[in-house]
Amino acid sequence: APIPSIYESLGIEEGGAIGILTLSPYETSMIAADIAVKAANVDIGFLDRFTGSVVIMGDVQSVETALHAVTDQLKTILKFDVVPVTKT
Repeated sequence: APIPSIYESLGIEEGGAIGILTLSPYETSMIAADIAVKAANVDIGFLDRFTGSVVIMGDVQSVETALHAVTDQLKTILKFDVVPVTKT
């Protein structure tokens, strides 16, 4: 889990692991958030359809599952180019 100041800086409640997506076109953020919450037990900490930013929160495995589901579906269904999910 991130250090508490990360949650404070993001303006979200502490909630375990954080997954961050930056998407283009920006409207894809709404699709990604929908995929994420349907794929795993995660909450949306932040979504901005004007910048393409999505922050998801949950336990480490759920966040990782959600991120993989988003990238897999965007690649498979929408034919997007995606980068590998990384973990720190």
